[in-house]
Amino acid sequence: MELKKDNVLKYFSDLRAHYAAYHNHKETSAWVASALYLGGILQLAGSMATNALLVERVVRGSIILLLAFLGYKYISTQFKMRRDAANYVAACLVLSLEYLSIDENEIKGEWFKTEEQGNSESHSPLVLPKIILEKVRVYATAGQQTRTYLENSVIYSLTILTVVALLAVAIRQ
Repeated sequence: MELKKDNVLKYFSDLRAHYAAYHNHKETSAWVASALYLGGILQLAGSMATNALLVERVVRGSIILLLAFLGYKYISTQFKMRRDAANYVAACLVLSLEYLSIDENEIKGEWFKTEEQGNSESHSPLVLPKIILEKVRVYATAGQQTRTYLENSVIYSLTILTVVALLAVAIRQ
């Protein structure tokens, strides 16, 4: 199969644009969910009347724990999907640069076949060509430390605030 260099570069460009928009969407979703979660638990803990009955304390505490579980799952998933999208963008940028410097007759059609995989967390590994997935595997382990610290600090901060909210519900007099 003969591939034209312009078509390959356009494919990488289109894919990069798609995943850049997806990356931004996931980033926004994670931060909005964090803010809503924070506002929700603070409202639940702060609006409780003094000398509330035990049943009200238990119900509010249970709601806070349920929100904590759901919030953690949602926010951590959004951050993970954002990281994945960032890796796809990086792979497309690097491959575009590499393909700018090769001759059209060096492009191999088999590079653009998909890999057979089992179940996946998302469709991307199932539908993207193996040349992109190989680059993504490199970027999944490189250059993530600062971002991981930021994401973890959000999760840890929300966890601490959840504990504070639970304590406020439990001991508010």
